[in-house]
Amino acid sequence: MARKVLKIFRSLPKTLYFNFKYLPFSDAVKLPFFISSKVYCKKMQGKVILTSTKICRGMVRIGFGGTNSGDEIKTRSVWNNNGIIEFKGSAHLGFGTRLFIGEKGHLTFGNDFCITADSEIDCYNRISFGDGCLVSWNCIFMDSDSHRIYDGDGEILNPDGQIEIGNNCWIGCRALCLKGVTIPENCVIAAQSVLTKQLEEPNCIYGGNPAKKIGNFNSWKR
Repeated sequence: MARKVLKIFRSLPKTLYFNFKYLPFSDAVKLPFFISSKVYCKKMQGKVILTSTKICRGMVRIGFGGTNSGDEIKTRSVWNNNGIIEFKGSAHLGFGTRLFIGEKGHLTFGNDFCITADSEIDCYNRISFGDGCLVSWNCIFMDSDSHRIYDGDGEILNPDGQIEIGNNCWIGCRALCLKGVTIPENCVIAAQSVLTKQLEEPNCIYGGNPAKKIGNFNSWKR
């Protein structure tokens, strides 16, 4: 109990600064964001949008908790925002979560979203997660190649794309999700899968490199 209280006390300065930096005063005083002292706020620019109809204390937690195999004490999360990050409800971004949002990037988290730990999102165009999504540890989401490739006429051969993930999706550990990917609602992505294109059917399990349909199912449970 004492350790939990100490953790909250250490996180109070970043929590206060974050809320009053990004939110209007009427929302900031409710402290909807809890920010761990282990979060490295590399760039606190851009915008944070909270579109939930009910704003309550601690509805979005960043840098707290994660997997039993991780090290919460030594692992830092990274907040590097130059664009727009939108939260449509409650969210939990576990320790080691790294967010890199470019000036033109727009990252959206649906309600009841969770990253367990140690995953990374690089958003330079648009990445959106639906409601009820679960992302496991060591996953990477990239809507850009980060470096440009040009043809002989100077035209870009690898423009940024978008990533869209539907409601109630579970992304297994060490999955890699690249630009141009769409995941329909209620899908499970197997561990270490590589996603490179639009997936067509909902209520399916996808896996492999590149990921393909490997089965159907009805529901999954956290």
